[in-house]
Amino acid sequence: MKAIILDFLSKPMSFNVNKMFNIICENKNKYIEIMTTLENEFINTKRGFKIYSDGVLEKEDTSFLYISNSFSLSLNSKKNLNALYKILKNRYYLEFKNDFIQINNKLEEIIKEISIDFDINLNANAEVKLDDLFKIASIEFSEDYTSYFEKLIKFIKISNELEKIDVVFIKNVHSYLNDDEIIQLINEFKYLNIMIINIEFAQYFKSSDFEVNYIIDKDLCEIY
Repeated sequence: MKAIILDFLSKPMSFNVNKMFNIICENKNKYIEIMTTLENEFINTKRGFKIYSDGVLEKEDTSFLYISNSFSLSLNSKKNLNALYKILKNRYYLEFKNDFIQINNKLEEIIKEISIDFDINLNANAEVKLDDLFKIASIEFSEDYTSYFEKLIKFIKISNELEKIDVVFIKNVHSYLNDDEIIQLINEFKYLNIMIINIEFAQYFKSSDFEVNYIIDKDLCEIY
């Protein structure tokens, strides 16, 4: 059996990727603490969580995705584009190396012509990095969706392509996905071995057979 150690829970939480885990926190202050912890871990320290298998440490630092605002998802964030450019550079630099050199040489010629023709002395760096060309060409992810659910699925899948993800933390998923979509969400990512942990402030929903509830009540008792 696998278990994940979360800083904001008193005990390891058993899990498997075939189910979605709902952490239902009815204590307002504790809920804020959980959100703050995830924000700090994801944005600042980048430190992951420990995963154990049958009591033996399997992974020291998990790679996780925290979706703090499900309605402002953007594939073309600075972080994602930088990761994309790095992948493209590693994959295609050698293949297009000669073309890249020609572009730099041509740019250098243009700058020299401008410097000669212009009355004022100019300084310029003629060397263009491959990343710069990607930015000039505005290479980015297509964000055409037919529904919010499709957007969420694509966002998580591409995030996983850019940086292998072990765990996805998401908030209040029952408020904007129906039962069929939640089951499809679980099925989509169990094949990628991604665990989904949903944080809720109250149990206002009926859980499906594909979900496990971990409740923190108002008195901070943990029930699971």
